[in-house]
Amino acid sequence: MKIDVKREELCRAISIVQRGVNTNSNFSILNGILIETINGRLKLVGSNLDLRIEIIINCNVIEEGSRVVESKLLGGIVRSLYDDNVQICSEGNSLKILSGKSFFNINSKESSEYPMLPIEKENNSIEIGSEVFKNMIKQTVFATAQGDITPILSGALLEVLDNQISLISLDRYRLAVKRERIEGENSKNVIIPAKTLNELSKIIDIESEVIKIFFSKNYIKFNIGEIVVTSILLEGEYVDYNKFLDNDFNSKITLNKKLFQDSIERAILLNKDQGASLVTLEIKDENMIIKSESQVGNFEDILNIELQGSYLLIGFNAKYLLEGLKVIDSENINIYFTSKVGPCIIKPENDYTYTYLVLPTRSVRNS
Repeated sequence: MKIDVKREELCRAISIVQRGVNTNSNFSILNGILIETINGRLKLVGSNLDLRIEIIINCNVIEEGSRVVESKLLGGIVRSLYDDNVQICSEGNSLKILSGKSFFNINSKESSEYPMLPIEKENNSIEIGSEVFKNMIKQTVFATAQGDITPILSGALLEVLDNQISLISLDRYRLAVKRERIEGENSKNVIIPAKTLNELSKIIDIESEVIKIFFSKNYIKFNIGEIVVTSILLEGEYVDYNKFLDNDFNSKITLNKKLFQDSIERAILLNKDQGASLVTLEIKDENMIIKSESQVGNFEDILNIELQGSYLLIGFNAKYLLEGLKVIDSENINIYFTSKVGPCIIKPENDYTYTYLVLPTRSVRNS
């Protein structure tokens, strides 16, 4: 292999595929990046078997070929170069990198050792705006379970039905649902690992406009311009989340989202280094009184609200409230309550595409 490539373009490509590399793998080939010439261009691939990221960039191919190079080493070398032009050539197990007056001669491996994905028939596909899908991830994936005993909850459910796409995440304490309209009559339910969605969100370039999503039996593939992200799907039956949303609410409040978020952030300051932070909300008339206390002191704040319903005293883990509030862009929000022992649902005002449900804390349930 012998190529000439622009340093900046190569550096960007390496940083993207490195998101798929498992640098701690016992399978040493997975610590590397596959680089290979293809149709007069250069393809780079990073994979950890569960997630595979590849990108194709422009280059001048002098001689075809392919090698696997240790990811951190290759990335470090290319970032350190100062000249805009980089020449890469392979001789046996050596890979030579020349740029300006800098020269590296490093070890590489045969590309035949690099694992390929099984070839599966792609059942159907959909298209969605890249900015829209990135926002769907932002508003849901944080609610997936972390280190949970139920592995299926470490992923998010992607539903496609009747010109609508939904992304759903939940753990044992909260639930996030985001829906958007799409074109097409496809129907699909798959569970995507949260890690895949987090990495995808970092890769998505809103200027690419459209993401094409392809489904097969065990994998899902995202095409974003010249970038392809392929991930395993989680196996199992997802929780029937709709049953948590079918509630008759006794109270509803409307208030300014930013003022509420700022108040919760102040309440957390008292418990910043002490784990979970409990906040109580006392709702009456035109006010909501927000309180928290810890070994270092106590906090109280009062916000103006519009109330439809009756007096309520309820407590929450402040972290769960805050994470839901941070991903809402609306100026005002509606919060619906059943009772002091039932879940509350937070929705942006005049926006029915997003729902965030959070359970109250037990300490106030027994009060």
